[in-house]
Amino acid sequence: ALQRVVHRCLEKNPEQRFQSASDLAFALEALSDSSAITAAAPASRQLESRSKLGAVAVGLAVAVLLASGALIFFRNRKSSGLASTEYVQLTNFADSAVEPALSPDGRILAFIRGDSTFVGHGEVNVKLLPDGEPVQLTHDGLSKMGPLAFSPDGSRIA
Repeated sequence: ALQRVVHRCLEKNPEQRFQSASDLAFALEALSDSSAITAAAPASRQLESRSKLGAVAVGLAVAVLLASGALIFFRNRKSSGLASTEYVQLTNFADSAVEPALSPDGRILAFIRGDSTFVGHGEVNVKLLPDGEPVQLTHDGLSKMGPLAFSPDGSRIA
């Protein structure tokens, strides 16, 4: 009965709606005299509590899924990154080797070798990786300003 009153209030055609607020009040008073409203109220409260409980359950399920996905992602990312890392010493000089540059194909290492890490003269050297012997390219004894860089095709060093 209450549902019919609400639908009548929401009718698209104005002629089918209540013509005045007093007509609506009369219809609602007639409903309040009967037990229809008291019977409908607990049912609507149950529906509200069920829908709230359902929303909370869905929210918790989504949170658990997101947390599980993040955990799996970060565990796999850490384990794969650490397993593939291997450090290899490429030079073994008594003096310093600075400003390293790797060729585009990864087969040649260029660096400046000299008496000091930061100041002083140095000479440009290259080494074939992984086991080639260093080859000195310059012999002028002048200070070199890095960084070294290979040309895109790897045939020249700047």
